[in-house]
Amino acid sequence: MQSTLFPNAPVGLLYPGDNGLPSSIVGNRYSNFAPRAGFAWDVFGTGRTSVRAGAGIFYVPLVRGISFDRFPLIQPFTLDLNLVNGGDVYNIFAEAPFNGKNPYPIPDRTDLAGLRKFQFVPTAGHTGFAIPFKTQSENQWNFSIQQAIGSEAVLDIAYLGSTGAHEYTSTELNPARYIPGVDASGRALSTTGNTQQRRLYPQFGSINEARSSVSTNYNALQISFNRRYAHGFTVLTSYTLGKSLGIVAPFSEGANGPRNPFNASIDYGPIDQDVKHNFVLSYVWSVPGMTHGAGILRGFVNGWQVNGITSIRTGFPYRLSSGLDNSLTGINGDTPDQISDWRLADNRSRGEQISAYFKAGAFARNAIGTFGNVGVNAMRGPGLWNYDMGASKAVRISERKRLEFRASFFNLFNHANFSNPVTALTSPTFGQLTGTTGDPRIIEFGLKFYY
Repeated sequence: MQSTLFPNAPVGLLYPGDNGLPSSIVGNRYSNFAPRAGFAWDVFGTGRTSVRAGAGIFYVPLVRGISFDRFPLIQPFTLDLNLVNGGDVYNIFAEAPFNGKNPYPIPDRTDLAGLRKFQFVPTAGHTGFAIPFKTQSENQWNFSIQQAIGSEAVLDIAYLGSTGAHEYTSTELNPARYIPGVDASGRALSTTGNTQQRRLYPQFGSINEARSSVSTNYNALQISFNRRYAHGFTVLTSYTLGKSLGIVAPFSEGANGPRNPFNASIDYGPIDQDVKHNFVLSYVWSVPGMTHGAGILRGFVNGWQVNGITSIRTGFPYRLSSGLDNSLTGINGDTPDQISDWRLADNRSRGEQISAYFKAGAFARNAIGTFGNVGVNAMRGPGLWNYDMGASKAVRISERKRLEFRASFFNLFNHANFSNPVTALTSPTFGQLTGTTGDPRIIEFGLKFYY
């Protein structure tokens, strides 16, 4: 279909308001109906055992400017060239696709008549919207039981679930198809040198398309125990067993999307932020003071309060990268091929785990024309263990004046929490732990005077 708004545009390139297309791609969403409902039940009528449940539909409009401001940055409104093929430096437009014609200057973007006469540079890259572009939505539901324990504590056991739909994704709409075999002279029919000729639409370069097509799901068991502050002590602890799944690919603005543009389902797996086990414990303890003894000793011992937060969780998943475009699609998202068991013994020393978190020799370059047989986020990195602690003491000087001393210890035991290992097969440090997450031990002291 030929554009009527810009008649010189390549066939198939259309603009808002062109050939019956709506002038607004996103438009109003009057059908985004978001009901929600819930109930609470006092099971025995004693106020000590309750059952709660709820569900709802929520919409999250896309409001990030960077998601939209890329779309006017295409022909004929702008022309940004990156010449990397060398050639005659005195006539950089001598070779294809310019063939001796300098495309500059271009009309100002406010000059509609000039833009209609603009001569488009062939095989250029473009950015577009997939229609209809729907509003990201999420269905959420939960069911929980709360039980009072004694007069000061509550145990909460809950199931939470959610599904996300129409989530934003940026993907490659014009990949190159792999053609197996060789020609009459013995040359491969598919190479990195003929990517443009093998694209689905060879009159265009890369076409980065924004879609509302990604779905995710989350299910979790959450258990929490909360003892309110009484008798100088409070504690809050929680544990979550969860799983979050979806199509895992580079989906940010300008990204290429799934490694296989013809079958995105092979990239279905745990999302990057998925944490299987997560435990958090926090407490505040007002240390009992002395009622007898020397006044100086009581002044030093009394008035202390200790608090702490312990965090323990399993590691984040990660995807391996072959570092090569052996699928010859121009996307460069291939994973390696697994040729043997990658697991190593769990009882190895810390140094051995740093130098080889998994068996690097268990993976090889994916075969030409394939996308790799290793699933996305099929492996998990190191877990996290951290303990923060604080201590404070208040000294009353008069009825309205007091002095407060505070000491804070972040990562008290200076425990190194490692990031995921190097995942690029072509890297010399493939499979090694080369970075950490979080800070080393930090100690802070503070003094406040209240008056």
